[in-house]
Amino acid sequence: MKRLTFTLLLVLAITVAGCGGGKAGKEPGATDKTVDTTLSTESASDEDDRKSGPEATDDARLAEVDEDDPFSELIVQYTPAQLKKIIGKAEPKDVIDLFLLLPDTDFLLYFNFTAEQRKEMLKGETIQYVELSDIDVKNGYISSGYEGTWEMFAKKIDGVWWIALYENNCGEYCSTVQAKTYTYGEGKLVQRNHANLAGYQDVWVELFVDFDQLTEEQRELANGIWDAQQEAERESWEENNGVNSGLLFRLPRDGKTITMYVEAYPYIEAGIPESAIREVTTAIWE
Repeated sequence: MKRLTFTLLLVLAITVAGCGGGKAGKEPGATDKTVDTTLSTESASDEDDRKSGPEATDDARLAEVDEDDPFSELIVQYTPAQLKKIIGKAEPKDVIDLFLLLPDTDFLLYFNFTAEQRKEMLKGETIQYVELSDIDVKNGYISSGYEGTWEMFAKKIDGVWWIALYENNCGEYCSTVQAKTYTYGEGKLVQRNHANLAGYQDVWVELFVDFDQLTEEQRELANGIWDAQQEAERESWEENNGVNSGLLFRLPRDGKTITMYVEAYPYIEAGIPESAIREVTTAIWE
């Protein structure tokens, strides 16, 4: 589905309060709001640090706060002194630096690992039975997990860092607990809510089930399973922190493509052929 332009997103925000369909673009912007985090505490001398910090580039201004964009939220803003303290430099250079700048709650959910603890993990340490399983600086990828998978992917586009975070928990089935898109520029970490990680503002059953392979009865079964799952998601939306827990992702390992999928088992158990279950693979942020 064609990506929507930023203009359409703003129109949709006014007319339907944030609801839309199809693939979305990657237009930046943010709400004028600063949130205090444990990673961003500093003394009153921060004003001097800000004055003496490096001048912003034209590209970095893409991440400036836009109070008219209801789909973005400023999560944290770092001063030069804070950046120096956390990552030892004026600006992040790679996915490792950005990993250290995440809010504590993002790695992993409910563990609240501090930046100092994450630094130890980057050295190979295990903390609370958790370790980093993959660090691929070249492709901007880091992974870990506890009873599931945690992934981070970062890519610099036109001078602005784009960051994807994903976490699931797995038992009999896997369910998503975090799925976030951020941008970083000029010390600002901004959450982008224009679309899901794969760029879709809406999802439907035919994305994941090939109806051409199904009988009419099987199509009705597939629709019924999907509708029941979506109704359950709506009922547990707040409990799941506004995340569609049944929509699963695999972040890019090649630096390019992201995969979106759902659990196949409920469909197969209902008699839907396994060959009809499919995944959605798309180029991230394009």
